[in-house]
Amino acid sequence: MSWVPLLRYFLLVLKLPLISLFSLKLNRWRDTRDSRRMPLHIGLPNLIIHVTKCLAHHSLTLWQAALSPLLLFYSFFQTVWNCITTVLCRWMLHAEMESSDVNLWVKSEPFIVGALPIPPPSKFSMYYLRKIAAYVRTRADDGCYPKLFWPMWRHIACGKLQLAEDLAWLYFETFDSLVERTAQERLEWAEAMSICTSNDEMEKLKNKISIDTLQFLLFLYIQQLNKVSLRTSLIGEEWPSPRARSPSSDLDRKYNSQNKNWDDQTHLAFVQNHLLDLLELLLDPEQLTASSHTIHNSPLSPEAVKSLDFLIEGTVDKNRSVHSLYSLAIWQPMWAKSGYSKLSNMFSFSVLHSWLKNTLSLNPFGTSACLKFGRKLAWVQQDL
Repeated sequence: MSWVPLLRYFLLVLKLPLISLFSLKLNRWRDTRDSRRMPLHIGLPNLIIHVTKCLAHHSLTLWQAALSPLLLFYSFFQTVWNCITTVLCRWMLHAEMESSDVNLWVKSEPFIVGALPIPPPSKFSMYYLRKIAAYVRTRADDGCYPKLFWPMWRHIACGKLQLAEDLAWLYFETFDSLVERTAQERLEWAEAMSICTSNDEMEKLKNKISIDTLQFLLFLYIQQLNKVSLRTSLIGEEWPSPRARSPSSDLDRKYNSQNKNWDDQTHLAFVQNHLLDLLELLLDPEQLTASSHTIHNSPLSPEAVKSLDFLIEGTVDKNRSVHSLYSLAIWQPMWAKSGYSKLSNMFSFSVLHSWLKNTLSLNPFGTSACLKFGRKLAWVQQDL
């Protein structure tokens, strides 16, 4: 089909002199019809000039027309290349995911920063947290769900749980510090709090803060990390019978027992031992039986699984890139393992619980991994 535009260009080049000659003769005939005729040789220079002007005027159009097949071919080639590269990238991604094992771990930040190093209130038990989960859903229009505002949390904490307002704000503010925000937003908030001259101004500023309700419920649950055990405090870790341990293991055990917030092995054990409670806390209260236990095939909403991003993350490429739990769970190669159904856009409770239980491992970026596989800095090895 490339001969069609070329034929058009030749006809255009031949047509321009003919049209120019005709228009020039017509105008000259009109100008001299009442006078004697001018010789033809007098009009030839004007004809040449007119034809030259027309060709110059249409030169850009002619060049564009001459290059149009090349531009068309380049555009077609670029489109085909983009399609090929897109398909190849997707194929490589799926092949890598299918050949690689998913590695999930417990994030350290919620425990290092979020779990307060004090015994939690007694009403942070699972029984009361289920009641809070049911209550916030009934007061969704009042600023309880899916975002929880400070006035409603103060009402729940002080009115329902009988907590002091300062302690309620401490939990609320600590969780808010774990939310990803830019340094500029943090600085603006700190400056706004510093210029408040009265409690009323500070309360108005606090009332603007909102946090994710489901993630906050998980945050309240992990406060049990520092729950005091009567058996441990009275008898010790070696009850009921002491076991032979090396001095180094004694030091490690003493260090870990006093620094649970920094021990990633404790974080992993806590989540694995309480995973069922954590998942049940994200269910709609109507999905629980009369004995407050979940039904075997209860579905979990995507919002509930997204809230688990607060505690769990993972990778599929040997720690080269880190992904949220939800993004890993909804990837097609993981549907059978995570229990995700594209048709219903829901997760199977039992399948998801089994997948997390069997896949969770030690944090590769945690303290234990750094101490085991890391290298000492050069300036640390130098004698001071």
